[in-house]
Formats: sequence, structure tokens, C-alpha cells
Amino acid sequence: MFRQALGAKKGINRAGYFLMPMDETLAIAAVDLSGRPYLVLNAPIKAKYVGDLQTELLEDFFNGFASSAGANVHLKLAYGRSSHHAVEALFKAWARALRYACSRDPRLKAQLPSTKGLL
Repeated sequence: MFRQALGAKKGINRAGYFLMPMDETLAIAAVDLSGRPYLVLNAPIKAKYVGDLQTELLEDFFNGFASSAGANVHLKLAYGRSSHHAVEALFKAWARALRYACSRDPRLKAQLPSTKGLL
């Protein structure tokens, strides 16, 4: 669904990143809508649950997104004490990185976001 919503991807930034501070926690996210799925998740979370969410399912969720969207997704928990803040910061950083990657840049107009054949 996400990949279909992007359409031909003409004019989008394609890649985005965000650093999300949340009290004592810092999460880092980088997303590339390259068409090649890959996930790197480095987020040791102490608690087994945050609310109703099993924290071991974070990897499954983000891997499912990366696979279906055809995206490189890199997430890292730089530091933090609270598992709740860690999970929330990871999701917020991912969402903000994704927002930028999906947004259109008027300078790109009808261009596909690729350097293939240019480098």
C-alpha cells in the first residue's frame, strides 16, 4: 500500500533522517525509499512490554514496513533510560524521516530521485 501511494516517486526527496530527543533518550532514524528493502535496527530495550506492545515485535514491524515499502530503514537508540521513551522516540524519528523522504521538492519536479548513471 505505501509503495503504491508513492506512485512513480517523481519529485520526492527519496531519503530522509531525523534525530528525536525525548527527555533522557535520543533515537536516530534514516530512511531511503530506494526500492531495495533493508532494515538495520539497533535498539536494545530493557522492558518486554511498553503498554500493550511487545518490544520484541518492533523488529517485525519495521522489517515488514521496509519489505513492503521497498525502503532502507535504519533505526538506532543512541541512549536512554526509559523503555517507553525509547519506543516512542524510535517511532517518532522514523515517522519524521519518512515524512521528509516522501515530501516533494519543487526543484526536482518530474525527476526520479536517483543518481544511477550519473556517478
